[in-house]
Amino acid sequence: MSNYLKPRMRIRAWTWGAKVEAIIKENITGYSLNLCSGRSGLGNIKIDLIIWRKDQPNYKHCNMLASGNEIPFDFSSFDTVICDPPYTKLNPPFIDEIVRVLKPQGKLIYYYPCLPYHKALGLNKLYVYPNQGAKYIRCLGIFI
Repeated sequence: MSNYLKPRMRIRAWTWGAKVEAIIKENITGYSLNLCSGRSGLGNIKIDLIIWRKDQPNYKHCNMLASGNEIPFDFSSFDTVICDPPYTKLNPPFIDEIVRVLKPQGKLIYYYPCLPYHKALGLNKLYVYPNQGAKYIRCLGIFI
């Protein structure tokens, strides 16, 4: 497997391989939110989930900690939302919150083994990557 497809772990936080990060970076437009940001440097605002960071109150790689079910921004705040959620079952309020803070005609960049469905989102681009050492793939979906 090529190096650019291999995820890198750094102190309990996920970072993308170089090729995935380049695709994400080229698809970001305007004011952006990186939800579930981990140690990623992408996005104007970086939020990591409270459930994963309770033991690290001074987590330095994000702007704030928040619940994915209650994103602390107004309706239509972001042109782009980047989301690489942890491996948990995503409930509908999580996706509804992403759509709520996304501007009309905004862009969702979503990296996960399965892609979300929401009536307000249309899939624009899809990239599929094998996940090293696992029995599933990861999908990078660009929604508009």
